[in-house]
Amino acid sequence: MIYRLIIETKQGEIVCGSLDFKRNQRFESSGFVVETVTQVNGGYTRLEISVRGKEKAFITVRAEYDSGELFTFSGKKEKYGVFRQSPHDVWDHVIATPKEAVPMVALYKDSEYTVLFSDNPAKYDNYTVQIVSPEEKYMQISSGDNGKISGGELTFAPYYVQNPRFTVILFKSKATSLLELRKDIFYKIDAAFGEKKLSKFHAICFSSNYMHYRCNEMGSSKCWVVPGIDYCNKQYPRDAFWQSMIFPLEMEQECYDGVYKGRYRYAENALIFLIWSYRLKKKGGRPDEERINDAIEYISAHVKNGTYITGEEEKLAYRSWYDLCSFENDDVVSYNQGLFVVAIMAAKALGINIPFDEKEANKRYNELFNVEKGYFPLSMKKTQILSLDPTVGDLLAYFLFDKKLLKDKNVVAHYRKTFQVSNTVYGAKITCRENGEYCTLDDYSAYGEYDCGLEHATKGDYSWGGSYYLYEMLFHMAAYIHGEKQAEDNMIERSAIDFRVGGTYFEHINTVTGRGNKPNQGWNCCVYPIWQKMIEKGMADERFFLEMEKIL
Repeated sequence: MIYRLIIETKQGEIVCGSLDFKRNQRFESSGFVVETVTQVNGGYTRLEISVRGKEKAFITVRAEYDSGELFTFSGKKEKYGVFRQSPHDVWDHVIATPKEAVPMVALYKDSEYTVLFSDNPAKYDNYTVQIVSPEEKYMQISSGDNGKISGGELTFAPYYVQNPRFTVILFKSKATSLLELRKDIFYKIDAAFGEKKLSKFHAICFSSNYMHYRCNEMGSSKCWVVPGIDYCNKQYPRDAFWQSMIFPLEMEQECYDGVYKGRYRYAENALIFLIWSYRLKKKGGRPDEERINDAIEYISAHVKNGTYITGEEEKLAYRSWYDLCSFENDDVVSYNQGLFVVAIMAAKALGINIPFDEKEANKRYNELFNVEKGYFPLSMKKTQILSLDPTVGDLLAYFLFDKKLLKDKNVVAHYRKTFQVSNTVYGAKITCRENGEYCTLDDYSAYGEYDCGLEHATKGDYSWGGSYYLYEMLFHMAAYIHGEKQAEDNMIERSAIDFRVGGTYFEHINTVTGRGNKPNQGWNCCVYPIWQKMIEKGMADERFFLEMEKIL
């Protein structure tokens, strides 16, 4: 394979010469001076390319080959294609252009993959681009964009910068499948840019989010993190709260700063923002008092008699993360109530005056437990629905404050009842009826209305009884701290499902078909730091992590 170093300007391509991934090089061409610094590490080679010149430009590394098969992160490519990581529009929720979760290309030849990938898109103002051409036998990765497109409906303006820099990683993989290749890529991303924990599970948790890191084109911070490649270029507070747990402080601070007012003034996000503010301070970061007080003002409008009510918003749905379910305006969502208690604790710990009583809020949280039926329902009014998420607040209170909010016997009873009836071969249904059956449209309605998004849904998919890795793992961990030791075995079994399906975790798995949806969904990463904290507290040991290494 021959590697070409190319500088692209508005006038066209300037081929500097052949790249040698074994030594430093220097090129001078058409007014540009290009220098490369090569570092050969265990298992991969890191190439740092810097360009100096009067014209704006971007850097391309092209690999030319004689035979083999081309791949991107999503799979084999049999025709010419241009792939990007960003639509450059925070309001574009369709993204009608070919996209890839990881800026990489690979050639498969003689039972071996040769892989090239670049640093995360935020390092290049979100303009990373990859091209594969089986017809002309080359693949390439770029730090900028010349505006050329192939397929899709979006058009892009060219993007060049003064004195560009580019980081490229090269490695070989003996993977025997696309799933194994994806895991190898994640391991190398963590090795090159992460904390080098030598853990395959940490590598997937870190790397999937590292490649979701973007420049914040809204301007509320320099950078932020998107939930996944299927979401425009926008950060969601609840997703980023979980995602940023795997980041170093500097990156988490940027994500936190990116939460502008309009993003937390709905559903449970103001509660999450308060909790995040305290967690950030514990990590050494800088909470924002102005936005904290604004969040408290929003929360105050939704509190009645010690409960966090769903509120009188424009929509009956979108009252919590469980978005397509509609709730009556005076209903109390169990998950939200738990977060409300933790938000009060967080505000008090930050020294912020908050006009709510923690004990009263926690009393209301505990009162949601249905003693007769032995579980926490989805909400105060939707008592016919079992859900995995009511104990999330309890887990966060333990994680941040070493305090359990709920009674051991109630959490264990809820866990056993819910898991018994909701579990399937593809994971536990996020919600179901008391007998384990999928909920009905009437169950998801309020005042006789249900969200139109359910008209295109089917049982087993998404909100309609899909299995969510994040919420099931939080469900298991909450039960574990209350003494349900079987929960750790269930964590291990559940994790194996996602990685067996696609070599990574998903937002949700269809519990009827077993199909995974939205691979590399970032929020799943929080399982690693939460379990690590439980080990540090002496509540758990390394067994779950060791079993994860076997699975991977």
